[in-house]
Amino acid sequence: MKALSVQQPWALLLLTLADPADPIKPLKPVENRTWELPANMYGQRVLIHAGLKMDTIPMADLEEFMTPEQRNRIQPDLLQMYYYYLANEKDNAALRRSGWFGCIMGETDIVAQVTSHPSPFFSGPYGFLTRRPVLYPADKRIPCRGQLGFFDVNLEVKS
Repeated sequence: MKALSVQQPWALLLLTLADPADPIKPLKPVENRTWELPANMYGQRVLIHAGLKMDTIPMADLEEFMTPEQRNRIQPDLLQMYYYYLANEKDNAALRRSGWFGCIMGETDIVAQVTSHPSPFFSGPYGFLTRRPVLYPADKRIPCRGQLGFFDVNLEVKS
């Protein structure tokens, strides 16, 4: 299966539902890239890999993009992630153990590419629209090294 590395907190937001009653729309419906979506990736289910780096956008700025209900639902995870990163940003092994960084966190569908989008999360020049996100529970996240672009991940379970 193909995977895409995304910095935190964006990986979490891509995999979090905007409304728990609607399994289609993610909180962050568009992933920004400087390169175009390869033709063979349209309509594909992809894994989302959380990289070891974090975009340390101020929490107040990030929360402006959310409704109060969304903020209340995701804030505990965001705070835990931010604090963990700040305490361990130089320790890659600790970051990988956290379940927030250096791992496959979930999966989503990539349904289209856009060059503009009404989402406050769009900054372009290209955006990959996503749908049907699934955030894996912390104990089911898969430690994995990320790569640039889309990369292959073998999910075979070893017994």
